[in-house]
Amino acid sequence: MKKQLDIGGNWVWGAILVLLSGLPACNCEDQPFIAPDKAPDPFQVTDLYWGDLGVYIQFNRTVDSTSVIPGETLIVEGEDQHFSGYFELPEPDLILLYRCDIYCLENCGITVRLVSESLDRAVRSVSGKLLDGDADGLQFGDFVREMVPVSGCSDVQPPGLVEPPYLDTIGINDLTLNNDLTLTLAFQFDFEPVRLSSVVQGETFFIEDLNDNQAPVGGTLEWLNDGYLLYFTSDLPYTDYCSDLDPGCRVLWRIRLISDPLVGVAIRGQNAVPLDGDDDFIPGGTYVGYLLLNL
Repeated sequence: MKKQLDIGGNWVWGAILVLLSGLPACNCEDQPFIAPDKAPDPFQVTDLYWGDLGVYIQFNRTVDSTSVIPGETLIVEGEDQHFSGYFELPEPDLILLYRCDIYCLENCGITVRLVSESLDRAVRSVSGKLLDGDADGLQFGDFVREMVPVSGCSDVQPPGLVEPPYLDTIGINDLTLNNDLTLTLAFQFDFEPVRLSSVVQGETFFIEDLNDNQAPVGGTLEWLNDGYLLYFTSDLPYTDYCSDLDPGCRVLWRIRLISDPLVGVAIRGQNAVPLDGDDDFIPGGTYVGYLLLNL
């Protein structure tokens, strides 16, 4: 009985070996191991450069703008310079830091840091991927880049003439220093008069003092020429807006005319067409300009 059992057992193992020999062999070298936190297509910075308007940060995916927090996940550092914290996304995968929002007295170099250190402190894509800032293929890791010295805000002039098809914001075409030391700016609109009720300070019309943490600059609005010409006069003397960094008086204002029809906030013409503020020949797009005065 014992001999019969041995023979039967050997027959079973032989059948199993025959079956296994018919399976294709596994070449483990053809199957690379991917760590759980290593993504085949990581979220990374692909380029960072100075452009006409300022510093551009290009990504390979759409950025979750809510994860870009100045001073926390977006840090700009440099000697004798100050980053206001204002940025825009002209494209879903592109961050723009305006030159005048990274202003300095002379040529300055900066270090740009995008933080990616934890789940609650990291720049993310809209799909939730955390930034692979050090380009090692893994989520997490800060992106750090030093940039060569460039001219600061001193070479920026009031905005010039543009020619979009609907509302044409020529911008600041006149500046007056009044007897009481207040400033008056003139804005000219073409092609269509502005719907006056659409221009509201603090909603669609902003002038912000970059020497004072982007504090709003108060003033009065006056319309002329049936809605084609707008005057803004500051409430306070220009000396109240001078930078403490300069021995003289250096006024630096950011001007924003909001045109975001998707959320219903926009300067419009009397024909209800939204302002083409970014000069892309399409209604909509916020206009951003800067006023720099060395007095």
